[in-house]
Amino acid sequence: MTREIFGNQALLVTPMTDDGAVDERSLRRMLDFVIDGGAHGVLVLGSTGEFFTLSRDERERVIRIAAEQVAGRCALGVGTADTGSQLATELARFAAEQGADYVLIPPPYYAPLSMNTERGLYTFFREIAEGAQIPIMLYDGGSGIEIPIDVIRRLHQEAPNVCAIKVNVVKPAKVQAIQDAGLTAFCGMDALTMPMMRYGADGFTLGVGNLQPRETTKLYEHCKVGEWDDAASVFYGTLLPTINATLAFLPEYVASFKLLLHGMGIIDSPTVRAPLVALDDVRRAELQGAAQRVGLL
Repeated sequence: MTREIFGNQALLVTPMTDDGAVDERSLRRMLDFVIDGGAHGVLVLGSTGEFFTLSRDERERVIRIAAEQVAGRCALGVGTADTGSQLATELARFAAEQGADYVLIPPPYYAPLSMNTERGLYTFFREIAEGAQIPIMLYDGGSGIEIPIDVIRRLHQEAPNVCAIKVNVVKPAKVQAIQDAGLTAFCGMDALTMPMMRYGADGFTLGVGNLQPRETTKLYEHCKVGEWDDAASVFYGTLLPTINATLAFLPEYVASFKLLLHGMGIIDSPTVRAPLVALDDVRRAELQGAAQRVGLL
């Protein structure tokens, strides 16, 4: 039986050793750090998890490690993205076999022009939903492709395991349309967390959850009971400075997360794989200075 998907679904990096191998020890330590911080779920192998740089064997290894370390302490989500439905389905099946509670699937990222049609998106997601019996969270806005609400509604009606949406488009009110269609909605844009929660989002999947799991969980708890002043204090006073400090360095935001996690002693190395690159000296100094101001370092 799968766990309920709600609240703070922390979006994790994939730690690597100095020579670029998956770092199992750091991954286990990071999972414990986030879970002990009160996260309602962890999400591995999303874009923040550098899935696109990992081999299939490495992705399966990360799934096995995560399932073993989480051990039912919170919900486990797994990104099984691929530009073709076959591998995405196979990885989703593997995640289900290992005990994952849901999978996250974006639109096919290699063919955005040809697949950016209602028919193409529907066919892609429907094949995966039929081939893998596990709850599916669609990544709305992943690959830069918005999933039309009509497609979302049809998929949920015909494949009920399509049950949640990560909203990564600049349309906070879309949360309500998704919920009206019978699915749960999660904010996937760190900077828009407050407006999406005010529109009634069921939770969020945020990169800042790597760094501040306790604060992100506290934010959700305040929002859930309508304590908006307290929620705003946590978000604008504690989380947004971190969000601004990390996302200011796009496209090096993954390197930013890893650099801070390394400085906090959570992972052993800040290594990223190409095409991602490390921060240069100027950006590194600026990020570390910002992190010191918000108490991360």
